[in-house]
Amino acid sequence: LPLSALITRKELMDTIPFGGMGGTYHGNMLACASACAVLDVFEQENVLENCNARAEQIRKELDVLMPTLPIREVRGLGLMIGVDFDGPPGFASAVQKAALKRGMLLLTCGMEETMRFLPPLNVSSADVSLGLQIFQASVHEANAIFSLRSMSTNHSHHKAVQNMKG
Repeated sequence: LPLSALITRKELMDTIPFGGMGGTYHGNMLACASACAVLDVFEQENVLENCNARAEQIRKELDVLMPTLPIREVRGLGLMIGVDFDGPPGFASAVQKAALKRGMLLLTCGMEETMRFLPPLNVSSADVSLGLQIFQASVHEANAIFSLRSMSTNHSHHKAVQNMKG
């Protein structure tokens, strides 16, 4: 349901005549009731606490994996976490495809070789651990693919040089 909020200074709001601020995205009773129900569920099911705990879990597990994977940086806030790879162009896409083969959806983003983690707010600790195992295996697969390409390119270059020498 569409819902939005507008926050500004009082002197700016006072310049808008009564009824002058309207639209699809504010004030309808069903959307407001739904928003209140969502906030109740957030509180009852400790959604924010889970988000914080899972974000900390992801970061700690990525910190352990960083020395073994071509990761340049881990950044983000809460459960929206970006992993910047220290890899060639197309590396993040190769990780994404490898993860998809294993049943995990990941998003590439940005101008660099970046992978975005964006799990659901109610993700469990077990699912985070499984996801990071899939991520690790997918990075290793992408690494192998790019290593093979590099070896193939080097082999082709070496063969070309040998052919030139006669």
